[in-house]
Amino acid sequence: MLVVESTASEGRIRELEDFMTSRCVPWQLDPLSAVESITEESTLIIFMASGDKPAMKVYSTNTPPEDLLCHLINSRLCEAVDNVCTAPGTAVMRLLGDVDKAAARIAKDLGGELVDRPHALACPVGTRTIIYFTQSPLNRPLRMEELHPLAVMVERPCSEVLGRLKENAMDYLSMAMGTPDWNHVEIKIYDAAGRYDLHYQRLMGAIEGLDAGLVLSEAWGRDQAFILMSVPVYVVSLFTPLPPSEVKEICTALEYSPKGDRWVDLDVIHQGKKVSWTSMGQGKGDTRDSLGLSLREKLLPRMSPQGLKRLMEAESKLMENP
Repeated sequence: MLVVESTASEGRIRELEDFMTSRCVPWQLDPLSAVESITEESTLIIFMASGDKPAMKVYSTNTPPEDLLCHLINSRLCEAVDNVCTAPGTAVMRLLGDVDKAAARIAKDLGGELVDRPHALACPVGTRTIIYFTQSPLNRPLRMEELHPLAVMVERPCSEVLGRLKENAMDYLSMAMGTPDWNHVEIKIYDAAGRYDLHYQRLMGAIEGLDAGLVLSEAWGRDQAFILMSVPVYVVSLFTPLPPSEVKEICTALEYSPKGDRWVDLDVIHQGKKVSWTSMGQGKGDTRDSLGLSLREKLLPRMSPQGLKRLMEAESKLMENP
């Protein structure tokens, strides 16, 4: 977040506003509302003019703040700016269970301070990074009331804090949930027909319907299919009470359509290694196809109505356009 202040003349203020409008998206919101609405990748700019016509305007952009300032300098607009300052960097971590316990551990590990949740616009000068906590999913903008009452203030660069949080995420989540024996697996979705969204919905329906764990993150990636050839995969990171072999059983069942056609590849990765379908205790003479259909028949009756509905709706769309 950048705060840009100017006491320049009306003409120079107009030049700055034109610059902002050409490179940023204007918001008809106050700063606090804008903070709740922008995405994680966005830079928020609060432009405060106190010259002939005092005003405050809010903009956002996907351009990094340092690049935006370079453009400002190269546009010869520095003389129109009186002051520029940055708000603290922010990180939001999803935790379930005893959030206070995990937050206190994070503060200790990073040499930070556990405080009542501050707002980034009202933090002490010199604060480098604020770590917020939530129990809500992170795949959408969060409202302030969805954030935990406590936060951690750290005198470290945001990039360093994010690195430390990612490195120890499983330990902190296990501490909060009291589940040290849970497993962390990655599920890689690959569909040659490109229907990733529908297969993702099927997978989420199964995870929800079987209460199979907590999705920590999702991201696009590349997988090496053959020598000198990589393919796009959608990677779902799952924290689960199930053994990796049981997660593989679920994924093998989801690879097949009701008619027995193989729809998609769902690889399960645990501790850097792919879990093989041959490790699932199949019967003598079972092929992968026969095993997949057998597992599918066992899977659907175990699912909750809500999860099954989500899975079946996605499958109906797949059947309409095979």
